[in-house]
Amino acid sequence: MMLDKMGQSDIIVFASPTYVSNVTSVAKAFMDRSIRFFEMTKLGLKCRYDKPSKVILITSCGAPFPFSHIFGFATGCIRAMKVFFKYMNVKIKTFTATGMTCFDKESCKKIFKKAYNLGKNI
Repeated sequence: MMLDKMGQSDIIVFASPTYVSNVTSVAKAFMDRSIRFFEMTKLGLKCRYDKPSKVILITSCGAPFPFSHIFGFATGCIRAMKVFFKYMNVKIKTFTATGMTCFDKESCKKIFKKAYNLGKNI
């Protein structure tokens, strides 16, 4: 049912916090169980649906930038999500919020502005 809705949508927003450089177990289970979204062809996997045309991948990571990227914390999570969605032949945009250990007004303002600009440019 969820996969049918994904197949009919124009855009998918998929989010998971970073857990040890990867997606959460719930997100991983969803991706593992969603293999029926694809079909095997002579050239490899192919999406069964014509839609969606765009995917936004979102993660948050407690480690501050640049450590979140140098050590692969946030990038590992985004990479895992990209592996799942790459066979859909879609335009992929990513959003990573790093250093999410304190929620002061200025940090939140920067994150919301970055997210807003990503949505506006889709």
